[in-house]
Amino acid sequence: TASTGANDVKVGAAQAYAGGSGVDTVTLAAVPTKAINGGAGSADEVVIAYAGNFDPVALTNVTGFEVLGAGAGANGSLIATGFTQLHAGDGTLGGAVSFTNVAAGTGLTVDGATGQIVSYVLKDATSTTSDAMTLTIGNAASKNVAAGTVDVTGVELVTINSVGVAGTNTNTVTVTDANALALNVTGNVALTVTGLASSTIKTVDLSAATKMV
Repeated sequence: TASTGANDVKVGAAQAYAGGSGVDTVTLAAVPTKAINGGAGSADEVVIAYAGNFDPVALTNVTGFEVLGAGAGANGSLIATGFTQLHAGDGTLGGAVSFTNVAAGTGLTVDGATGQIVSYVLKDATSTTSDAMTLTIGNAASKNVAAGTVDVTGVELVTINSVGVAGTNTNTVTVTDANALALNVTGNVALTVTGLASSTIKTVDLSAATKMV
């Protein structure tokens, strides 16, 4: 709890963890039976690395995290209640993963190959014109991220932020979304995006992208 730096740990079912004021990334290798607390940081991440669903409302011993991650071996429904950011790409998933009950404005970052379909499901997608989300491909240190398939069905306004090490790198992603009306692309790394139907998209904005799309 006294740590002020970044911590990256993996815990088993019977291990406890108490984070500090820095950024804590805690990977759960199994459903925890002890207290897992991310501490006082503002970007602490809990990474699910086991097959099965994750429900933070039912799993009351997991607290203090802002980011919900899907790690190596994850497979199932990860309920995003209370989380402000989502993350995948930290290892190959064990099967398809769905982030469900996602609050409006919650972003998803995929910064590595997942090997499976990652789905993003809003808690409230009742609008037919204005549901929006930002999908970030890559991170500040990444090169040529092949993000695989990300399903964001139910979102009308899709922004893809393609980032990484500046240079000749190209990120790739397949986005499926039968409801998409608008696509915005931002970021400093070239992007190849497939999957979106041109018959539904009314506007495409590439003005904030600094590399080829």
